[in-house]
Amino acid sequence: MNINYLDIALFSSEWSEDSELKQKYPILKKKVEISEDLSIAPIDRKLADQIIDCCEPRGLFDKHKNQDGEMEECRPLRVTPIMYAFAREKPPESDTFNWDVDNKLKTLIALSRIIHPTTICYQYSAKLKFDGDELLNIIPGLTSGPGSLAYIADTGRNWLTEGDAKELEQLWSFYTRRNFSDQCSKTMWYFEYAFQNYFLEIRCLLIAAGIESLINTDSDRSTKQFIYRIQKLSELLDWNFNLSKTMADDMYGLRSKVAHGELINAAPKKILELYKPMEDILRLTLKKFIIDEDFYAFISDKDKVRNAWPLPKKD
Repeated sequence: MNINYLDIALFSSEWSEDSELKQKYPILKKKVEISEDLSIAPIDRKLADQIIDCCEPRGLFDKHKNQDGEMEECRPLRVTPIMYAFAREKPPESDTFNWDVDNKLKTLIALSRIIHPTTICYQYSAKLKFDGDELLNIIPGLTSGPGSLAYIADTGRNWLTEGDAKELEQLWSFYTRRNFSDQCSKTMWYFEYAFQNYFLEIRCLLIAAGIESLINTDSDRSTKQFIYRIQKLSELLDWNFNLSKTMADDMYGLRSKVAHGELINAAPKKILELYKPMEDILRLTLKKFIIDEDFYAFISDKDKVRNAWPLPKKD
């Protein structure tokens, strides 16, 4: 027998009705190698359906007689497209039953959101067992619990393009070359965990915490540190948004209301207007410190941040 394994996570999403958006950002339709064992690629629909059948609770379905007079289950038609899959060939053989035991696929999924946020998650994750080309077994992965669902704030484009995947290949290469401080690793965790939360107010708190973990250097004047330095941080990023003091102030005000349990009276659209640029600032900061060693050396050093961005004198 020629036994081999494949760890996989399917990406399923509703199609956008915006034809111009789909034309401008065509969905990934061919395999992109991220590393020698990691890839993102379209997947055969029959195989995808087999994986989903194993990951979803079986339940009970109506039965009918087929043309041979035998009783068969009649399942609802599955219409949501499976766009592509994140896959890892030849995962560690130390555990042949548990999916992604060393978190390599989870890390790739998290890094993909730094390139472009999508709802890729672990809901349809599995370990596939093959004998040559013959599929022998499908062992469900983390189909429930943290990471089994993901959410995005901007619902315009919920997919990766081929260009995004190639950019992810570069980001993965930079990420795996060096070690990151505990502080910066925690910041990446805040960002990824935000996508596992549905409620925008909670996400706002997590994204703000991620930003504060990088730019707040002292225990006093936390508000001033955030408002002043997030503007300075946005100036360093390759980003076409001018963050005003008023918006920075409003961002921290929203963060503080959530943290202190106050009622949020703002309309959802207003909350989104404050949240989305804050998410983009953290996302692009993570991308920059992974790729740019000089920027990482700066943003991971509290003394350098304090000296480069001293707070204005107290009022």
